[in-house]
Amino acid sequence: MNEISELIYVLENVILNQEAFGEEDLESEDYENYLKIKELSKTKNAIDSRRLRVNYGLRSKIYERIFSHIPTKSKFSLRERNIIDVIKLQAIAQLLEGFRAFNYSNKLNKTLLSKSRKYSHTTGIFSSSRELFKGESDRGNINKARKYYHECTNALHQISFEIKAEWYASELRNHFRISKEITKEIREKAVLYFEELNRIPEEERTRLFYRHFFNVAIIHFESIFDFESLCKFLEQSIISISKRFQDENTILMLRLYLINYSLRVKAFAITKEQLEIGYRSTPPNSSRWFRLKDLEMLFALRTSSPEKCIGIYDEVKSEGRYKQLSSVMQNRIELQWLYGIMCQALALGKEKGRALIKEVRIARFLNSIPDFVVDKKGMNVSIIIVQLLYYIILEDLNKLDDRFEAVEKYLTRYMRNDPLYRSNCFVKMLLQVPKQNFHPVAVERHAARHLKNLHTMPFLKSKHPNEIEVVEYEILWALIENYLKGVKTA
Repeated sequence: MNEISELIYVLENVILNQEAFGEEDLESEDYENYLKIKELSKTKNAIDSRRLRVNYGLRSKIYERIFSHIPTKSKFSLRERNIIDVIKLQAIAQLLEGFRAFNYSNKLNKTLLSKSRKYSHTTGIFSSSRELFKGESDRGNINKARKYYHECTNALHQISFEIKAEWYASELRNHFRISKEITKEIREKAVLYFEELNRIPEEERTRLFYRHFFNVAIIHFESIFDFESLCKFLEQSIISISKRFQDENTILMLRLYLINYSLRVKAFAITKEQLEIGYRSTPPNSSRWFRLKDLEMLFALRTSSPEKCIGIYDEVKSEGRYKQLSSVMQNRIELQWLYGIMCQALALGKEKGRALIKEVRIARFLNSIPDFVVDKKGMNVSIIIVQLLYYIILEDLNKLDDRFEAVEKYLTRYMRNDPLYRSNCFVKMLLQVPKQNFHPVAVERHAARHLKNLHTMPFLKSKHPNEIEVVEYEILWALIENYLKGVKTA
């Protein structure tokens, strides 16, 4: 996001609930500049930064408004509000020191140190203890100075671990973004980084260290496809963080990961329990509340409850903040809704099923997801499958024939590797439906070989990413076979 438009976004959406500035707040030239930036910031196209230069007067007013803002309880956790307060105190203390008001600066640094300790803000501990040991030393209080000095060096030691963990996490994420898949190099690095960080003593691990360490751990366990160990690691981490820190955000982040990976290993009892806890500790309509709904939709699909998935989607779509979600989040939610619709239609039988999906404008959905379409080894697989399901339910041979050659090429080019083996088998099974002219006996006979291959790689042993197999293929195939036979299961 352009830095100027981001500044306006922070001002209007995080700090204020109403119009940020009126004509009475700014000089006329600054107010015109503000309106111009607001208008340009709303556009979705690339914005020429030269057209978004902000006047000095407007910039000063924005900074002043941000600095004087008091975070609300509804949008910020207790820890977040106190960390913001610590950062403000730190800025004021430094300014007072610059003005040579050392006594006042010293008093603020003591408050800053106390709050930083309480909320495990290592940089606050480091900066305040450094100023305090210097000040006490200048006053001749060498014993007090020594105490603050030791606290400063301890904080510096912990910060060095935080930086190391942050760098390892950044390097692994960047490698994964470039390669788009798990390579031998990323697997070897992830093992080394995880083992090194895991050797750091418990008492040296700060809240910030843990956040970066979790990212390294997740990439490590994913790279060796050990999702059960990852779930155990996340469960233990939630307990550890809960005991040591007042950090609801980190705990919720871990809980979301745990829900996601418990779905991957079909630990549905854990999924259900963690969803219930997550909702109790998450403000409604927050970004993480939508993520919980997203995961609950996937939970409904994995436990053969498509009607529940559809109901959650209707609830989420009716919320005013839904349109403010990222396009990736919206697309994932809508894709899961489509799977829910397909499963429900297959269960209802031919007459009711076709009537249900005729209301779905699948072309409009596909046109809205360019990010997934280019993801050749990820979500695009799920989109191909839902598209084939749509036209199979309609028994639209023309549309299926149009896609047949392209899908066959796609199978050969992108879906030959082990992580997509199950998807490869299942798409071949789907292609037998139009090939055998929707005849249930012929379809069953010709798909049997691919179904047997699918069984050789069970869901729990497959190395596919969690988001690809939205509904377990064996469940989907059973629905398709019953649908073709005219058997209703709903």
